[in-house]
Amino acid sequence: PFVRLCALSDFASGSGNDLDFARFVSINPDLTLHVEREPTSDWIGIEGRTDIRPDGTAQSLAALYDLSGRVARAQASLDVAGR
Repeated sequence: PFVRLCALSDFASGSGNDLDFARFVSINPDLTLHVEREPTSDWIGIEGRTDIRPDGTAQSLAALYDLSGRVARAQASLDVAGR
């Protein structure tokens, strides 16, 4: 479950992101994962939002949950550019 949590945290940059990927690309050059407790199941959910600024920089924030509740928070910086 912990490895699954770590792998899913990389989706923080895409969760809550309403970019039209036919017109824009984005990369997340960093990712921080704050684990509050060990996950108790293999099922991990993610709830996130992305705030994009006009200069093309952005931040993604996500909460990650298992069947017992919140397990971690993830934060990623983004660089957004047109195609």
